[in-house]
Amino acid sequence: MKLTTRVYELDPDWLLICFKGPRPSSESRAFWFQRTLRDYLGEHPDRHVRRVEPIQDNGELLGLHVWLESAPKPGRKKKLPVSIHHKLFREMQPEHVEALLHYAYDIFFRHKPGSGVLAVVSRGGKVVLFDRSKERCYIAPLAELQNLPADALAKIRQWQSEPTTPYFSIELGGFETP
Repeated sequence: MKLTTRVYELDPDWLLICFKGPRPSSESRAFWFQRTLRDYLGEHPDRHVRRVEPIQDNGELLGLHVWLESAPKPGRKKKLPVSIHHKLFREMQPEHVEALLHYAYDIFFRHKPGSGVLAVVSRGGKVVLFDRSKERCYIAPLAELQNLPADALAKIRQWQSEPTTPYFSIELGGFETP
């Protein structure tokens, strides 16, 4: 039996790896997918794996979704699309930052643009600030934010005392992001 694996580039950083034609036994499929991915990465040394998700049907491995990233160019630091307060940078796991941003961006895109900075506050006291005028996003602990308008801080404290939603959003008119 001739075995053939295929790598489909669904997007520049998203691959689908699967078999073309007959498939090997279930026990050896992971080996063939791993080998195919290793060969692909050998041909693209500037890429590395960000995430892999198996494609299964009734527990049977059928393929892989692979998300890639390009390695940063030598001498250039990779710039984060979001600024993170130094205390949170050390204490938050990357997957927690990703989850916080997921929910905050969902709120941001549904929110009607106003004249100030949009603050999305989590129950844990972390704030995602969206400054549309500067095209900037910043994550900080609520306790570290200076010069919050008194009325906004009162509304946040009231929500914190009896949260009815996982996140609280408020427009901060005249507030400057750090």
